[in-house]
Formats: sequence, structure tokens, C-alpha cells
Amino acid sequence: MCGRYVVKNPVTKTSSLVKSAIQVEDNENYNAHPYQKLPVIKKYKNGNTLEALKWGLVPSWAKEKDFKALINARLETIDEKVSFKKLIKNNRCVAVADGFYEWKREEKEKTPHYFTREDTNTIYFAGIFEDDQFCLITEEAKENIKEIHHRQPVILNQADVNRYLNLELQGSAFLNERKSPDLIFHEVSKDVNIINKGELNNTLVNSKTALEYKIPSNFAEEANSWGMGEYMRSPFMEAGDIDKNDCLEKLGTGIFISNIHYLNWSDSLGGRITGLTRYACY
Repeated sequence: MCGRYVVKNPVTKTSSLVKSAIQVEDNENYNAHPYQKLPVIKKYKNGNTLEALKWGLVPSWAKEKDFKALINARLETIDEKVSFKKLIKNNRCVAVADGFYEWKREEKEKTPHYFTREDTNTIYFAGIFEDDQFCLITEEAKENIKEIHHRQPVILNQADVNRYLNLELQGSAFLNERKSPDLIFHEVSKDVNIINKGELNNTLVNSKTALEYKIPSNFAEEANSWGMGEYMRSPFMEAGDIDKNDCLEKLGTGIFISNIHYLNWSDSLGGRITGLTRYACY
């Protein structure tokens, strides 16, 4: 699968492929993640555009309020799944990236790796969209990638972008027959993680600060219209395995959160959660 990637200066990168960019600017995003609006190429009768769509697709037929947005679609079954079969025929798109992350799982440890094209060219992810949402297509990983993860995103060469967007061609057949670029990868530091085993492991550092002070970035958000910066963009929490009856005795350093419904960042610069509703926190 693919759940995080990097995209830098998408407008410049796609200038030869699109006629216009709509609400997309050249910037650097080192933590492109689900539910974020990201640059995507769409085709219209009068040419291609680069638009900002939200990563994560909730099908129009889904009525359940708790339906989890779909971020990946398997190429092997895309013509069969009710969520995707109409979209691969009529609603194709291409997401722009510089590289992507996958995590190698070894027992209870997960080690991040960063993937790029061997020729360093721009990565174009094959995708599908509905309204203002999109989803990336994945396939079985190539042999050299399987040691890290068994799935990988479907990647197009630039010469194939317009062919994929051409709805006169059968989408999944074209993707299965395309020539896939070679990828390389390397392990990246875990220092980008903010919390490690319940302890503060790092400060909030965005990409500009990292470049200026020669320190690792942990993908903190950059300054917004209110002038605030160095704050969390998307915290990620994994469930633990401590029994509720034993949590006070075993926690030591760390935090136990149960029944969480809402987070309130009252101190963005310090990364502090000081307001919660409907929660139990020890």
C-alpha cells in the first residue's frame, strides 16, 4: 500500500503536462498523507489541469457516516469492486510525487524506508477520483521491494500520463501492460518521530527549519495565515496492549488514552494536547 509520500513544487514539475493549476502552488510537502488536499492531474476536453483533491475516497453509494475513506485500490480487482469499477473507466487521475514511504515490519518494530525512481525523475501515481476525492492504485511489489512491503503504488512514466488519462483506452489493461520504472530505496531515521515509547523524542521541526539548522525534520506544519508555525500536521497513535485494569501500574512514563473522540491543540507551538472531550486519560 501507500500511505505517505513527498511532493515538491508540483506546479513546476507538471508544467509540460497541464494547461493550468487550480488552487495549487509550488511548495514542499514532506508528509503528504490521507485526508490532505494534494496535487492531482485531471483531464478535460480542453486539456489537463492540476487540482487539489483530498486523498481518501468515500464512494457516493456509501451512506454510513463511519465509512472509512479508501486511500488505495488494488489493480488486480479494480474492475470488479463496486467502489472502483466505474471510476477506472470514467474518472482517472494522476498524483504527482518525488518519493514515497513504506515501513518494514520486523516483529513489533516498524522501520521507515524512502523510495524514489532510480533515474530521479518525477513519480506519477495512477489514481481514480470522485468529486473532490482521490484514491491511489496499488499492485504487487516488485522483487527488490518485497523485502520492505508486499504492495507498491502503480507508477507511470511521464510519457504514459496522457495515455492513462485517455478514456478510450481500457484503464486496467493499460496499467498491466505499461513499462514500470525502476525504484531504489533507503532506510530513513526514526528521529522524525516525535514520541518514542512514551517519551518526548524530538521537537517540532518543519522542512525550512531543518534546512536552516541542519537538523532532521519531523514534518511539522509551516506557518499559516495566523503566523503560527512548527506545529503538528497529523499526529498518529497506535493502540497498545495493556489491560485497563493494569494500566496505572504498568504505564510508568507514557500515556493511556481511552474512548477518544476529539483533540484540541491549545498550544500548537509546544505540541500540547490540553483539551479533550469524552475521554479517559491517565
